[in-house]
Amino acid sequence: MSFITTHGVVLATLGDVLNLYAAYCAIPHPDEKTAKKQADTLSGVRSLVRYIPEVVSLPPARRQLYDPCKRLIDYHRNYDISLSRAQSIQSAVRSMLKWAERVLGRPDHEAAELTPEWRTLMAIIADARWDRAALSRFARWASATGVSPDAVTDEALAAFRIHLGGFLTDHLAKRREVDAVKAWNKLRETQPAWPQQHLEQPVSRRPGVLEEEYDPAFLADLKEYGRRSLSPAGSAGSGKAFSLSRPANARVKPLSEASVITYTNALKLCASRLGKARGFPVGEVTSLAELVTPASAEDILNQVYEDLGWTSQVRVMNAALRDVAKNYCTVPDDVMVALDKLAKQLPPQVLGMTDKNRDRIRCVKPDQLATLYGLPEKLMKEVGARIKKMPKEEKLGDRDLQEARAAAGLAILLYTPPRMENLSSIRLTGPDRNLTFPDNSKAPGRLSFRKTKNHQPHSVPIRPQSMRILRWYRDVIIPRSHKDASILFPSEKAGRVTLGRAIEGTVARRTHLRFPPHFYRHLVAHIILVRSPGSYSAVQHLLGHKHESTTRAYYLGEEAEAALRHVAECMEAVTSSFQKGDFNPDNWSAPFE
Repeated sequence: MSFITTHGVVLATLGDVLNLYAAYCAIPHPDEKTAKKQADTLSGVRSLVRYIPEVVSLPPARRQLYDPCKRLIDYHRNYDISLSRAQSIQSAVRSMLKWAERVLGRPDHEAAELTPEWRTLMAIIADARWDRAALSRFARWASATGVSPDAVTDEALAAFRIHLGGFLTDHLAKRREVDAVKAWNKLRETQPAWPQQHLEQPVSRRPGVLEEEYDPAFLADLKEYGRRSLSPAGSAGSGKAFSLSRPANARVKPLSEASVITYTNALKLCASRLGKARGFPVGEVTSLAELVTPASAEDILNQVYEDLGWTSQVRVMNAALRDVAKNYCTVPDDVMVALDKLAKQLPPQVLGMTDKNRDRIRCVKPDQLATLYGLPEKLMKEVGARIKKMPKEEKLGDRDLQEARAAAGLAILLYTPPRMENLSSIRLTGPDRNLTFPDNSKAPGRLSFRKTKNHQPHSVPIRPQSMRILRWYRDVIIPRSHKDASILFPSEKAGRVTLGRAIEGTVARRTHLRFPPHFYRHLVAHIILVRSPGSYSAVQHLLGHKHESTTRAYYLGEEAEAALRHVAECMEAVTSSFQKGDFNPDNWSAPFE
């Protein structure tokens, strides 16, 4: 291989991780600190290949190896390794990639020397730690590419983003770019010697078709569809909920707001896929009626299948097209028959929990689960002990406030988990009060929501132990943290984000389990079904599902192992009874009585 004899080869010519490993073994390392570090790096990469064999064929780039390393850390218990070992493997991969960028000829902008202009500029912010960290990478890249401080423009920033995208994931590259722009614009206003050109913040949007690319008539038609879908009277055309003149295909039952948003986004995607399938720009689609012809629907679904495969998106798009044809556009019966025929060709819906959530549950060990369920009480005691040592008028620090919020949030999530948008909007007083505290401290409380995702009021009891933590949070924490005592989790920013990060971060530090707050709904449902197989109605009421079929669709099969254990116990009882000679073939229930 050429890289053994010449080190000035571009990294991309290595092809895959296997060749990178061979190069690391073959080329001497005069600049490495110790032989042990080299051995640890090789061991870590070998371990990654052993646990996730498909990485062997991946290109040796950070953005390609980021997901396998993250998967190893998130699901380390599935691979029967400790968290520290998974992190060590990630560090070994990073070390080998840095060596490759340095030795094999790829320009290492992070290690480039600053030009005199940039060195003078960075000396101004020597004491500003965050600003220096945000601009350090950009300054070294600019020095390596010959961009002076006075020549920094939005075009230079775009080139910096392309550079970052070569070895960082899209999310990390975007974050580095945003941090650099924020620091630059702030220093422009606060430091007189800083260059005065203003940098535009990068536009944050999902990849896809821009809103301006759609025809205005199509967007107006889409908006009218959404308006009619929310009102059964509007779709009847008579302004009445009940009318003899209602068309046969008029909508009788309105869609929920969430369903309307989902369907309108799916219809936009249908328009873009139709244009891609037929080779014309999406702006040529002027109405929803153009999407619901049998030929158009067939082209759309085939294009989506070609782009995405059999995903849930195909089913959602098909449902949106059929809803438009049935309840919005006046289509002949033969068109509906053709659309129904296409719907029958879709694969059956896969029931049960997703593989991602099932893997997360498998990572939870019994000792971690016990620690998790004892965490709210432990946090309350620790924060309470620190508060007793504080003066009465002193406000809580960030750490104490974060742990107190996590204790109150977990007291609810671990037993009666609502959705995060409901949890972060709990009110304690006023006409919109959600949480009711009983007069008796040993009685359960009540948590009620009028506005939910499925527009169905939802009310669940709160166990007395959890109410004790919430009462402590109301009486002790709220007066020391903010003035508004009517909201349980207030925040200057979106309460959903702040509360979610507080819970996720605290749980990760205490139990080494990193779960998003919504995952506790899946965890509680799994525990109930494992302990009591078939209790879908209990899970439905606890989670606030409108129909039991929704609960079965998400959690069918979670009690399979418990059901098998029950069957084994029954068969063992029958076998034991037969061996003892007291088995009655006329009464099969006798061994179980």
